[in-house]
This record gives sequence, structure tokens and C-alpha cells, in this order.
Amino acid sequence: MKKLAAVLRGGGAEPRLIRLWPPSPTAAEEVANLQSFSEPDFGARLTDVYNSVGRAWRDKRLTDLEADVTVDLLAAWTAKPPAAPLPMQVTVKALRARIEEAQVGRAYDHLTVSLGNGGRRGAPQLQYWTFERSRGAAARGRTCPDCAALLAFDLRGRCRHCGATVDLARLAWVLARVDATFQATSRGSPSIRPYAATWARWRQRAAARAGVRSSSPSA
Repeated sequence: MKKLAAVLRGGGAEPRLIRLWPPSPTAAEEVANLQSFSEPDFGARLTDVYNSVGRAWRDKRLTDLEADVTVDLLAAWTAKPPAAPLPMQVTVKALRARIEEAQVGRAYDHLTVSLGNGGRRGAPQLQYWTFERSRGAAARGRTCPDCAALLAFDLRGRCRHCGATVDLARLAWVLARVDATFQATSRGSPSIRPYAATWARWRQRAAARAGVRSSSPSA
């Protein structure tokens, strides 16, 4: 199976997929508006990115993430000190994931997933990972510059025919933002940061990037 093989590539990858729990009714309606969306394919991509991010942090090789995260997130992680929450380090087996929100924009789609350990093995951990991809319509009628075949992409946004990297503004899902909802305090107890305000600010930034003025008030 090609999708599973992509997740299993490399000796450090974990031999299982992150399980996606059913989304809420509201999220399910939003996801239904995404073009060419497959939950199994996204689950494989989520696992691929999660394992790649974990390996990059453990090996201190964040530059290896150029194909899996946006330039903005990579810059935030490599800043000193990091300007974005560090990714959680929980085994795939212990993770619980659920699609929380989806947004269809003029140029980009966004999908937010909650990742948590359910309070297992110590203090609860919960993060929201927001992925983005360019709208699929941008690739219609285009051909690969390397092999000239009609463009079809694998899970990492490479030509399915020859494996060449084709940059069409991120057609594959890439990690764009990490929000740590549960954060350990100096006393060791978790504090909760409201996620709704964070998502509102993210929607405004996404609308601005797509050239669309947001009608919601500034946070």
C-alpha cells in the first residue's frame, strides 16, 4: 500500500497511523466543503507530518521539515527563543486526534486538528495543529516540468509519476500553525488558553494572505 509505505519510510517512523475520531457535526459540514478531501489520506498525511516533526526535533534537524511545514512556522521554530509552541512528543499509539474546524479560502484551505493524550501517562497534553494547502483548482491542466506528465501528486506534494518536487503554492497539506491549549505552569499544573480567539486571528491572517479583507473585528 503506497500510502502506508509513505508513513513507514525511514527507520524511525512508527508502524501505525494516527486514529482520527469522528468530527463534530459542525466540523463535518465544514470538511464536506473541501474539494477532493479523503479522511484516510489526510490521516496518513497527518501521521507522516507528525513523525517527521518529532524526528526533526529529536535530531535537531529542523531544516528537514521544509516539505512538511510552512516557511512562517519553520522560522518561528528556529527563532531563539522559539516563537511558536514546541510540538508535543507523544507516541502515535497514545494520541487521540479529531478534526475540529475547516475553512475554504480563495487561495488556501485550512484544517485544524486537535491532538491529545487523553491524560494518559502523566499530565494531559492537548495541541491544535492547523494545516493548509493551496486550492486544487490551481493545478488543473498543468504538467510536471520534469517528466511532462499531467500533474498528479503523492501525499508529500511530489509528482506521482517521477517523484519530482513541484511547487505550486503547497498543494499538499503542510503544517502551518501549532497552538498549545494546555500549557504547564511553574507549579506544574496545566493552564488553558482560549483557542477561539487564536482561531479568529488565524482566519484574519489567512484572509489577508488570500487578498480577502476579513469582516470580523480585530482580536
